[in-house]
Amino acid sequence: MTALPSLHDGGLSPRLSLLCLVFLLLLPACPASGADLDGTASNHHTVIRAGDSYSNVYGTTNYGDNALARYGTVVSNGGQAVQAFGGLGYGNSADAAYNSVVVHQGIISKNIYGGFADGYQTARSNSNTVVQSGGDISHIVGGNAESGRGRARADSNLVIINGGTTGTVIGGHGSGYLDGAARYNLVSISGGSVTSIVGGSATTTKGTADASFNAVLVNGGRVSGNIIGGLVYTSSTGQGSTARYNAITLVQGQIDGQVYGSAQTDSPGQLVSPLPAAGSGNSLNLLGWQGTLRRVAAFQYLNLALPNGMRSGDTLLTLGNEQEAGTCRAARCASWAPWGARACASGTGTR
Repeated sequence: MTALPSLHDGGLSPRLSLLCLVFLLLLPACPASGADLDGTASNHHTVIRAGDSYSNVYGTTNYGDNALARYGTVVSNGGQAVQAFGGLGYGNSADAAYNSVVVHQGIISKNIYGGFADGYQTARSNSNTVVQSGGDISHIVGGNAESGRGRARADSNLVIINGGTTGTVIGGHGSGYLDGAARYNLVSISGGSVTSIVGGSATTTKGTADASFNAVLVNGGRVSGNIIGGLVYTSSTGQGSTARYNAITLVQGQIDGQVYGSAQTDSPGQLVSPLPAAGSGNSLNLLGWQGTLRRVAAFQYLNLALPNGMRSGDTLLTLGNEQEAGTCRAARCASWAPWGARACASGTGTR
């Protein structure tokens, strides 16, 4: 058997040998499978390209007593990663703000965090953004804040889904030993497929878990599971909890699960039950949306806008068999107004 010629064999000319060496040197470096990618030293910006394979990808990171992780960006144009963080702050006091993750294509097999703050005494994850227009993602959190001994807040984070496939989507999550809060977060879906949506979720050990003033907008796409405006975890007997003034707005799209203004769940997150609606301030807004929902609960207010072309006797909303007795099963149009709108709002408001 004849051996393949090497660069030093007479079979290759010196010019061809030189060209081969130059070509090899110009090839882009292939990332090792499972390696991390950190954009802190590259203007806080990283890109996952087709063919890339990483473990953790960071737009920016900061570690220390006062860890500020801001203005980090991760863009996925293909390839795959286990987790992606727009910004990660880890220290005694951690703050992750104004970070973003944008997914056009690719696979994120575990989690995406727009911003992640892990602080021993305090943690804040505010004003972070995740945008997905394609690809396959397991779990999205717009802003995540965790504090082992103090307070954690995840406020004003944004998740936008225009396409692709996604598992659970959470606008903001706050988990603190003394207090955990997730407020003023927004999840918007106009395309793609999502398993479940939570506007904001909060958990604590000794203080108050607050998941209030969050919003979910569905203007297209499909949600195969539940939609919850504010979710609180009952992790201990000494904690307090509140989830008020959350809003869910349905314009278009398919929803196969239940819709709750607010709910509570156990620590593993397996048993979910709606909170009382009376005095909650939660609102369900149907802006031209028509269809069937398995169950609607924990809403004090029901606001209806008639779709174009709706006539007297047409059904606007039908509730499935899981709806508790004593609640309106359908809202119909009569005399240019939704029949029983007030009664139906009152009925769902008691469940």
